[in-house]
Amino acid sequence: MLVDIISTSMPYQAVLLMIAMGSVIAWALCWAERKLPPDTASQIEALNQLLPQTQCAQCGYPGCRPYAMAIQTGKAPINLCPPGGQITVKKLAELTGQSLKILSSVSDPTMRAVIRESDCIGCTLCIEACPVDAIIGATQKTHTVIEDECTGCELCLPPCPVDCIDLVSISLDTTSVDTTSHVVASSLDKTQPQMSASIAVSDDCVRCGECIPVCPKSLTPVAMYWQRNNVTEMEALRLAECIECSRCDRVCPSELPLATIFSDAKGTLRQEQQRKESAIYSEARFSAREERRTHAPPVSKSPIPTPSDLLKIAQRQRVETGQDGI
Repeated sequence: MLVDIISTSMPYQAVLLMIAMGSVIAWALCWAERKLPPDTASQIEALNQLLPQTQCAQCGYPGCRPYAMAIQTGKAPINLCPPGGQITVKKLAELTGQSLKILSSVSDPTMRAVIRESDCIGCTLCIEACPVDAIIGATQKTHTVIEDECTGCELCLPPCPVDCIDLVSISLDTTSVDTTSHVVASSLDKTQPQMSASIAVSDDCVRCGECIPVCPKSLTPVAMYWQRNNVTEMEALRLAECIECSRCDRVCPSELPLATIFSDAKGTLRQEQQRKESAIYSEARFSAREERRTHAPPVSKSPIPTPSDLLKIAQRQRVETGQDGI
């Protein structure tokens, strides 16, 4: 090769040639990054994955994906998602490279809509407003809310003509979460859950590594300890495989309750996984609803007859049947 020939005869010139070639390649890559169009679809998808998928429209856009598209094009700031909380704003700032902003408003993730069925008139207006089809009912029939599907977006409140919809706070037991329940996962605190208050752990780990060879699952407890509040790192460190055997506790010179710490961290990891599953599920329901509304034939809504209209119809039928003189 040319570089080998030059390196044997002129070593300094070979070094200069390699530096020049590297500079040219680096310049070409920088030029391509600036001139070539970015992968917009991937950027929007990455932004959309960070949003909670409640489809609540509190950001001013009809859903989470439209809001992600607005962020990607620079038409919307990153702090307009109340259900996502400040942690979502932080993640969006890290992904987009923008400065961290304070959340514009906050919302309670435990709120759910409840219809007072005794006052419901069956107008179906709330059904049309619900972005995730969490309300069932029919015309002039009592409606009800499917609690496991409701995201607490409050979009059903304004259309109700009789104000029969209330927002109530549900209690969440994060220690016994049903993995099939979408509402519990979506209503968990959008901030990273921390370890329970009963375990006060100081960073006394000396990084000695004595816990690594005794782990029966070939895990790295020392790394798991320092990354215990980082969900992404805990997944990479295979926290879910920990069997909490306490062998690492017995060899720890700092006497840290590692098994208990990892048990709490596994609960945090399960909550985050359930939140992701809930987000995917809610987005699928929202997409299916939008698809159905797009392809549904237009429905002609005839006006509801008034009592005077019904009286005139009855009188006309009596005349036509010859019963008017009876």
